[in-house]
Amino acid sequence: MKLFINLFLLISIVSCKAQQKGDVTYLLPDDVEVELNMHLSKSSGFNYMVLFGSEDYYELFVINDNEYAERPYGSFITATNRNILVNDKSYPLLLDYDFNFSTTDTVNIGEFGKRDGMVKKVQPIFHGYSIKFTNKGIVNQAPK
Repeated sequence: MKLFINLFLLISIVSCKAQQKGDVTYLLPDDVEVELNMHLSKSSGFNYMVLFGSEDYYELFVINDNEYAERPYGSFITATNRNILVNDKSYPLLLDYDFNFSTTDTVNIGEFGKRDGMVKKVQPIFHGYSIKFTNKGIVNQAPK
């Protein structure tokens, strides 16, 4: 009977773990990852990344911010399951869509069909290191 109870508990724990959300790991083109690694090797503190994309190129910002939790979008960073792998370390990743289509105030979201202009959004301006690269992974070749 004790074996049955232990087995039941083990199966319950394993099935609960399987239902948790998994991480999505982004792998960058080699040249981009090497450039980022050079920058990050000189950086200390907490880093996260924000990726902006267009039809022709991407721009990836590396944000060094030990006080990210105090930012209006700090919950985005702690809640994201996306990360970028650089060398052997993972960094939280936010996408431009996180700011375009989300809100930090989930209580005051307006009424269905009448949300535009009523929802609190965050549109930060990021400063610091960024790297631009084409869809083919060519670094610093963003169109003019």
